[in-house]
Amino acid sequence: MPKNEEFLKQLFIESQKLMLYRSEVEYKLLNVFILINSAVISVTFGSYGLIVNKYTFLGATFSVMIFVTILTFVFCLKIQREHKIYENVGQQIVRTWEYFDLFKKGVYLKDASILNEDAKNYGKGRNYLGTISIFVVIMTMTDIILMIFIIMKFHFPK
Repeated sequence: MPKNEEFLKQLFIESQKLMLYRSEVEYKLLNVFILINSAVISVTFGSYGLIVNKYTFLGATFSVMIFVTILTFVFCLKIQREHKIYENVGQQIVRTWEYFDLFKKGVYLKDASILNEDAKNYGKGRNYLGTISIFVVIMTMTDIILMIFIIMKFHFPK
């Protein structure tokens, strides 16, 4: 295949769009997760006075805690899967850069290369782990709040 600069530009633009889409999934899931957790806490707080039997309240609240934990796990798996695709697209770009000799000195610039060796890690960032950490922290906070509701129900019955 002949080396075509227009192909290189177009491939990079399309790959960037795909990578952006993959990274936006994290934020969309995080927004949904925050809303779900807020609703869970609100509904549990609202049902605190409605459910008279403390064991029924315990079972319902514990079930919600399990739901939040499983949802966290599923969302984190989705983020990891999207990151893997993101990483693969980044490595396809790196292979294209290698094909176009962008890492070789003297090919396009007199005594330098267009890209340095660090560019070979394109798409391999670990920022998604920070997002996963946020999910775990929110889940933990939600579960703690729900546990407080349970403790209050058993120690301060109506």
